Amino acid sequence: MGLSQALKRLDVVASVLHTGAHPDDENSALLAWLARGQGVRTAYLSATRGEGGVNLVGSELFETLGVIRTEELMAARRLDHAEQFFTPNYEFGFSKSADDTYTKWNHDQILGDFVRVIRYFRPEIIISRFTGTPRDGHGHHQVAGLITQEAFRAAADPNRFPEYGKPWQAKKLYLNGMDNDPNNPNNPNNANNQNTTQTNQNNQPGIRINVGEFDSILGRSYNQIAIEGRSMHRSQGQGGAQEQGPRQTRLQLIQKTVNVSDDAPILAGVLSRIPDLAQLDSTLSADLAGLAERLSAIRQKVNLIRPADIVPDLAAALNDLDRIKAKTTNEHVRFLLDKKEDDFQEALRIAAGLTIDVLASDDTLVPGQEFNLTISVTNGGPYSFSELRALTDLP
Repeated sequence: MGLSQALKRLDVVASVLHTGAHPDDENSALLAWLARGQGVRTAYLSATRGEGGVNLVGSELFETLGVIRTEELMAARRLDHAEQFFTPNYEFGFSKSADDTYTKWNHDQILGDFVRVIRYFRPEIIISRFTGTPRDGHGHHQVAGLITQEAFRAAADPNRFPEYGKPWQAKKLYLNGMDNDPNNPNNPNNANNQNTTQTNQNNQPGIRINVGEFDSILGRSYNQIAIEGRSMHRSQGQGGAQEQGPRQTRLQLIQKTVNVSDDAPILAGVLSRIPDLAQLDSTLSADLAGLAERLSAIRQKVNLIRPADIVPDLAAALNDLDRIKAKTTNEHVRFLLDKKEDDFQEALRIAAGLTIDVLASDDTLVPGQEFNLTISVTNGGPYSFSELRALTDLP
């Protein structure tokens, strides 16, 4: 991540969870547009690790193929900057219907798996790649769509899966799998469709987002980033030419707990920016506004040739953030500010010119294994550091 991208994220508190059935089901361009374009905390939840797919690069199948496809998916996430979640459900091969899939996957188990991720990640918005209908094709796809819609409600019910943490109610649930036919002229994913706004001009329900938008800082579009990410799925023969130009994706709002119109912009009605946290704790209103002003001033001041010039400003902003976090009694505000603290520290590291590399003594690690870590810190900036210490955070 570059400094401009890191600074973009600092005052954004919005969060989106995208759901699907397999590695490579996700709308990679939408993930890149959200995470890299809007600075939104974004994640993809895959119901499986793709164990039942084909392998075009080797002889590995089943569990070993699942390892390969997991790493391919993680490589794609490093490009679009979304987080990645899985459930323990096994991809047993092609399934003709949701009913067929449920003969292999226990309904309550997979529902609980989705609920657990929702409660852990706490998304403001959930986007399902699939509709939960036969138009999704594969039975796994249909189940992923059905379970996402059910989990939207179940995650908020304290009587459902209490072992998976505190209830969490996302505010909006969108479908993104309505236009799977690339030959459909009304398909907003068709690159020939030139609309570039979050509106809909052809009477189809929902909103349309131009994920082909060009980012002048990155030097390419979010769709081009996504295509590079698709190329990581080598075992599945994914990827292609990184074509430029507008490319639309459509979202249809099907459930909501906020009073917004179905065609309102995607982030309408949700906690989006740091000042919005005052909706949860009004005593923080002035502090949050002051922090937002400081962050705006930092973005105006930054000189990408001399990034270290903003290090003192970022350090002061981080102190403000810690002070606000200590002041609030609202648990969710603290949760979100903890996430922001990670972003602030990353921006501070990049601006200071610090590079941190961690190398394990073994390329394959298993639970309970003893191993050594070599941590290398390279200071490429003008500031000196007299005290350094490392803490491990292992699963």
